[in-house]
Amino acid sequence: TLQASCTMEGLQDFPFDRLTCRLKFQGWTLDDRTQNLSFYSPPWATEKVPEVSFQQFHLAAVSSRRVVEAYACCPGVGWPFLEFGLQIGRSQVHYVLKVCMVNTLFTTLAFGVLFVSPSARFNRLGFSITLMLTLTAADIVQSAYLPISDIVLWIQFYIMLSWCFAFLTTLE
Repeated sequence: TLQASCTMEGLQDFPFDRLTCRLKFQGWTLDDRTQNLSFYSPPWATEKVPEVSFQQFHLAAVSSRRVVEAYACCPGVGWPFLEFGLQIGRSQVHYVLKVCMVNTLFTTLAFGVLFVSPSARFNRLGFSITLMLTLTAADIVQSAYLPISDIVLWIQFYIMLSWCFAFLTTLE
């Protein structure tokens, strides 16, 4: 058993992302004269993806390649490595229903304040503030289900935009 970790690429489009992980296996001190890294059988290709699925993820594609690098220090000597690429897809329906639809509903309701008579300004203000507090509470609950990342995810931008629209209707 081999355990490896990799930096996932593509997370910024969460939950509509397809994560990519590249694993590179190479001898650090042995060149192709000492070790010849190669595949036992023809390399895995996209057509041969095994049926592996989890509750939230599925294996979308697998790629592999063998590369021999040459360095200026050692002419005529190759340094082979094997690289595997894994593409992992995510189930999106849960996030669309529980995050996107909820925020869209509350943002649409926030625009309803524009149809309340201007003479009922306290009713308008109370309704707007209630919706902003509801969006804030929804954000707190939803944040437990979102991945933690240094980059701003698509869904975080969507949640911030919903809150901004609700805030703008309060200023009206």
